[in-house]
Amino acid sequence: MLWSWGYFAFDLMWCVVSWTESTLMLCHHFCALAAITMYMNKPYSGCTFGCSIAMLECTNPLLQTRWLLRNEGQDATRLYYAIEILYLVTFIMIRGVIGSYAVYKILKSDMFATDEKAMAVIFYVVSILFIHEILGYISYKYKQKVQEYRENTVNYISTKINYIFGRN
Repeated sequence: MLWSWGYFAFDLMWCVVSWTESTLMLCHHFCALAAITMYMNKPYSGCTFGCSIAMLECTNPLLQTRWLLRNEGQDATRLYYAIEILYLVTFIMIRGVIGSYAVYKILKSDMFATDEKAMAVIFYVVSILFIHEILGYISYKYKQKVQEYRENTVNYISTKINYIFGRN
């Protein structure tokens, strides 16, 4: 747990110093530090902590690969788009779908203390806000591409119909 605490503390400091991340990301790091500190002071919950970190951070390699490709000028490649789409889909599935189920089970369970349930709800809210940001990003970035694809498809079909019926 100490390694995770160190990672989040370093990343939080990096975000504060460089100020390149949103307030939501800072909140995510702060909540992670609070949760890790809470679990470090308990005589149990190592498994819960491990599963939570794995679920919350398993999309991080995709996010970092996407960042690296973008910074290297490879953001127009198929690899970049594949990683971006994979990241977006897995993030929404893990945080939105699996996360919803996990929080539901945590809240219904008698095994978790009130502070653990509260932390689960806090992380769930942060995850939902991240999903909202991601959906806004998808709408912003891909709306024009979808519209261009539709226009090209309509033009292609129109050209084929005109060719079939002998219209020029």
